Amino acid sequence: MNYKNTFAADFERLDKNYAKPDAFISEMAKNSDTIRALILQGPPGVGKTHSVEQSLKKHAAGRYQLINGKVTNLSLYGSLYNASSNGHILFLDDCDTFLNDVTGVNILKAAMDTKPEREIHWESGTHYLKAMGVPTSFKFNGSVILNTNIGYDNHNKKYISRLSALQDRALVITISDTDPDRLFKQVCYMVLVQDMLRNYKFSTLEKNMLLKWIDDNRDYINRISLRTIIKLSNIYSADKNSWKDMAEQGLLSGVDYA
Repeated sequence: MNYKNTFAADFERLDKNYAKPDAFISEMAKNSDTIRALILQGPPGVGKTHSVEQSLKKHAAGRYQLINGKVTNLSLYGSLYNASSNGHILFLDDCDTFLNDVTGVNILKAAMDTKPEREIHWESGTHYLKAMGVPTSFKFNGSVILNTNIGYDNHNKKYISRLSALQDRALVITISDTDPDRLFKQVCYMVLVQDMLRNYKFSTLEKNMLLKWIDDNRDYINRISLRTIIKLSNIYSADKNSWKDMAEQGLLSGVDYA
């Protein structure tokens, strides 16, 4: 099975999908006034982070900051200050916890605003800001990229409502949906076109073999994502003789091994 040939038409569509954020990030890096905010949404494990990081390294090397996971309001404010120059980019990767507090949402709304000048304020003085050399207000001339699974993996109604206020201020790109066929094709695309397994030094035959195993066992995999192929690649690299038995035990559910 050669999935690059089988899914050729789908890969053309995915090429266009992944070209969109790259083009936007390129413009952000040239002039933040052109594109101030970009939101990428989709289920987890479809390559949102990978594609953004590759584009940032290409277009904004030395001028972007990545924050992943939990972020406090104070650290969000400080990070925006550090990325406040034109052509600088703050990348918030799955940092949905700030949506739990209206203060964090308001800070990001100010950074993403469409009015001619954007100014961000920290209403109360704090010795932490002084220690970081961050003022209590500043003009923000940079750009923000937000990666989120909200509405896909996270169905928190409060988060969805607050995210909509940010979506109103940003360009929004949907990378993928939750359809199992589309998710599998997305994984194939990231492996065979974006070469996300390059560090494993697999041959094309090996890559297709691992994808075929996922394809054959789709009904027993809880969720197909890039994490699935990474875990399978680790198992295969560890033992190329018994990898199938190990993968069945470690990656499948609802299988009768008797």
